[in-house]
Amino acid sequence: MSDWSSQQLKPALPGQVAGSASSNSTTGYGMTAKPGNYELHFLCEGPADVEMSVASWAGAAVLEPVRVACDGGVFAAQVKLDTDGADFTMNPGSGPDGRYAFRLVPAS
Repeated sequence: MSDWSSQQLKPALPGQVAGSASSNSTTGYGMTAKPGNYELHFLCEGPADVEMSVASWAGAAVLEPVRVACDGGVFAAQVKLDTDGADFTMNPGSGPDGRYAFRLVPAS
């Protein structure tokens, strides 16, 4: 899984924190990140699309649930963390197994 995800979001960018996950049902991934402004990069493979959201470790919504097409393109959004940490949630619905790669890049 880490080999696949490391090939998806290239090149690595300064200060990025990255993660990956795979599942055929709702799954989550917690990532250590300091408070600040970030650009989120997310892509998926497997289902036609996936519902993805991001929350802070304190439980505040950072990115409300959004449907992302799993078509090889990178979904990008500006997000702000007011506290440490980010929790990613991916829900493929009743679709097939999904693979997810994502990162937070400090906004310049």
